[in-house]
Amino acid sequence: LNQINVLMGIPLMGPEPSWKQLKSRMDRAPQEIGKFIERRTGCNHWDGEVGSPYAGREQMIQMERKKLRCDDIDSDERKLRNNHRRTPKVLQLITDTKDLPPELR
Repeated sequence: LNQINVLMGIPLMGPEPSWKQLKSRMDRAPQEIGKFIERRTGCNHWDGEVGSPYAGREQMIQMERKKLRCDDIDSDERKLRNNHRRTPKVLQLITDTKDLPPELR
């Protein structure tokens, strides 16, 4: 992620946290934040599957996305950020886990 940010000209906020650090922070986060991160990670996974050439797979993908309420993920993130605007560590955790691979949940 940091390498991508450098290539895109986005200033880095510091070293990218390790999986172990993220997991520890997620375990200490408010429950609603952990559930959101879990949900967003699932949505990221299924979004990567959209347009599958396999028969019947697209229907299953859309069903999973609907279950996770993926179409609402951005507005839900804004609400959480607003609710936790006075908790910088929570806001940073939401940012740091934005592109978390599903296998690391």
